[in-house]
Amino acid sequence: MKIYQVDFERGDILYHEGDEPKTIFLIEDGEIEIFRQRGDRRISVQVLVRGQFSGETGILEGKRHPMSARAQTDLSCLAIPRDEFEAELDLVSPIVRRILRNLVVKLRHATNRTYGQSNR
Repeated sequence: MKIYQVDFERGDILYHEGDEPKTIFLIEDGEIEIFRQRGDRRISVQVLVRGQFSGETGILEGKRHPMSARAQTDLSCLAIPRDEFEAELDLVSPIVRRILRNLVVKLRHATNRTYGQSNR
């Protein structure tokens, strides 16, 4: 699998809500804030830390990013391109893929109920 190193400075945007997902980020050092922007207001949903992933939900669900992500601190990540991840996912049994996708949908619905957005 082709994985590469990528670094961000504090405040850099990794992706915006509604962007087509292209990469999964595995945090090696630093923090990522997951948020929703509503007008002038930024609603912080979660802070991800070393060892956690960001960007996988859109890829697993086959939809655009449901939220935005920014480097809360200087950030070092391993980046996994979408096509590389999907090739690895194709090696997993169909039932496991379906379970993963269903978990992502359930997570999105719960998050949307908590942070007030429709379950499109």
